[in-house]
Amino acid sequence: MKALILNGSPRRGGGTAAVSRRFAASLQKGLGPSASVEVLDLVDLHIEACLGCRLCFDRGEDACPRDDDLAWLSQAILGSDILVLASPVYVDSMSGLMKTTLDRLAWLCHRPGLGGRLGFVLTTTGSADSGRTRASLVQALRYWGVRTLGSHCVLAGARLSPEGLERAGTGLDRAALRLARAALGGLGLRPSLLALLVFQVQRQAWLRETEPSLDLAWWTSRGLLQKGRAWLSPEARVAFPSLALARWAASLIALVMWGPRRARRGPRRGA
Repeated sequence: MKALILNGSPRRGGGTAAVSRRFAASLQKGLGPSASVEVLDLVDLHIEACLGCRLCFDRGEDACPRDDDLAWLSQAILGSDILVLASPVYVDSMSGLMKTTLDRLAWLCHRPGLGGRLGFVLTTTGSADSGRTRASLVQALRYWGVRTLGSHCVLAGARLSPEGLERAGTGLDRAALRLARAALGGLGLRPSLLALLVFQVQRQAWLRETEPSLDLAWWTSRGLLQKGRAWLSPEARVAFPSLALARWAASLIALVMWGPRRARRGPRRGA
């Protein structure tokens, strides 16, 4: 099992880095010695801003004109079983470095290739907790197909002292061990009702698509549009009541969004 923690702080050796490594140590303890737990500091990678050219959508992520470390990072993310996003709170939002990284991974929102993985969110702040930051990061993981177990905020002050980290350690340890137990128990393959609903709405959209595209080919080639498909991962263990409810709700949402007269029209371009 492989866990990857992305530290989005631009300050090397800062509070978010310390929190990420404390969380990683506890996660390693919970997963056992055979697991791989790695912290990647995004500040040490070369990741340029998204150009908004849509080449990743239309031709594939390999067609991105940026020549940097994003392709390597993408493979590391796709190869992980557990993905943790960690960011300091800047102006009631995530760091610019983390936002740039998420922007460059926008193709994962169209082609959510992380179904079956588990995720978690860590934030650090100097004053008050920012639910907006944590919610944004959780939503990004959800778009990618990750089942997010929760989030945790550390009130670090201007600089996190060793004493402050120790005080925050109990909460970090508890959250990391909970994530480890969930991963070992296969929770990533048991999608939540919300995850099922999001998938079914996406599926309804692509079933209505008639114009060929890379995204449609991705959904088709993986059998995600076949009748009876429940979720992104074919190994998913889905409770029938939840699946039935998700399908009913998705059909209702599709009717509201596209209507009977738009039954063969797909999602709007650029939406």
